[in-house]
Amino acid sequence: AVSNDSGLMHVAASVGTEVHGIYGSTSELFTPPLTENKTIHNLHLECSPCFKRTCPLGHTNCQNQLTPDIIARSVLP
Repeated sequence: AVSNDSGLMHVAASVGTEVHGIYGSTSELFTPPLTENKTIHNLHLECSPCFKRTCPLGHTNCQNQLTPDIIARSVLP
């Protein structure tokens, strides 16, 4: 399962599915998928995690710079 930090990610982890958790403004240190079968995707920018729904800096780089190709390289063999 490829998911942002959401209920879907946590349900997938709870039933043993391999999880690719995408974190932007949130942190895997606070809300990790509770499984060993996981890969965490997070850019760890200086401004994150801010835990805001709207970027206080107006750029949302934590989400926009974590592009689909970065995730795909990790998910696809």
